Amino acid sequence: MKCMKTYKRACLLVLACLLVLASLVPLVGIGAMIRGPVLGFRFLHVVSPSMEPALHRGDLIVVVPCKSERVRVGDDITYTAHGFEQDVFITHRVVKILTELDGEQGLWFITRGLNHAVLDDEPFEASQLVGKVALRLPWIGALLERHGAITLLLAALLSILCYGCAALFTWLALRKRTPSPRQA
Repeated sequence: MKCMKTYKRACLLVLACLLVLASLVPLVGIGAMIRGPVLGFRFLHVVSPSMEPALHRGDLIVVVPCKSERVRVGDDITYTAHGFEQDVFITHRVVKILTELDGEQGLWFITRGLNHAVLDDEPFEASQLVGKVALRLPWIGALLERHGAITLLLAALLSILCYGCAALFTWLALRKRTPSPRQA
């Protein structure tokens, strides 16, 4: 009988852990809607086919900040491009790393979209680096783009529900029961 109680408690704790993990999924949606960094990560919506087949239009990517010295040829990175009406995030693959450009010492990256036959117009400076692509979530970006406010509200409610259920299951698993007179 004691083994069964231990098993039930373990199951409840595992379920609570899974619910906490599940509650992180809606937070990704919230992060994408905010369009700014959330806990250091950036959630960006892919809007062009330039990185196909690796990244598709409508995907949501999670960009993790990294030091420019840790970037290697072959990494998919996101950087800030200047020269538009507003700064734009571009995600492309690194094809070459330069430590000198026009006689000047520093760090520059040459990138290209996988779907492009030619390299990007000019190298960009290490100071423009946002981070490396760590995760691709298919179609999530398109979903958030189409159903923004409703998705954000549902994501927040789902996250709260998951945390609440996790707290309930944890309490059920860890509470001390006083034996009834029949069991004593």
